[in-house]
Amino acid sequence: MPRCEGYYTLETSRCPNPGDHEMKASDGDHYALCEYHANAVWTTTVARWHGETGLRASAPVELQAAAREPAFVW
Repeated sequence: MPRCEGYYTLETSRCPNPGDHEMKASDGDHYALCEYHANAVWTTTVARWHGETGLRASAPVELQAAAREPAFVW
């Protein structure tokens, strides 16, 4: 199971929990998220990481814009 790709902005660190859920971010990519970050969609920031380390490989991306997409469009 992959590690959560959630990003703690204040601590500038990666979430240590396992990523049980997969969600789409505002950049169009899918990220593995833990239960906490999957439920806190409006405040969650995600990033790509170098393997299982805490070194960020990308700039932080918000999930907020992806969650605003309508579920049904006429």
